Amino acid sequence: MKAILLRRPGGPSALEYFDVPTPRPGEGEVLVKADTIGVSMPEVLVRKGVYAWMPPLPAIPGTELAGTIVEQGAGTTGPAVGQPAVEQRDRGSNLRLADAQFLGDA
Repeated sequence: MKAILLRRPGGPSALEYFDVPTPRPGEGEVLVKADTIGVSMPEVLVRKGVYAWMPPLPAIPGTELAGTIVEQGAGTTGPAVGQPAVEQRDRGSNLRLADAQFLGDA
């Protein structure tokens, strides 16, 4: 899968686009294929290196996404594969698609 990596604070050129292994969902987790990933002021401030809560670098920025569930981990009873899903975290980065918590229909 593709990801954006931030190794050092800076301007837009500090963001690197690269391939990473697609994560696998663990027990009770789902894998969500992201259709949309939000970019808001916290991501801009993290990129610039001035956010009050800076994640350790390198980091994959992002705290929210909308997409479709494509795989369930062992013991997962719902939501179902093919169902729309959204994910949002209070803060941080390194949003792993494999540990997305189901919040509701997109």
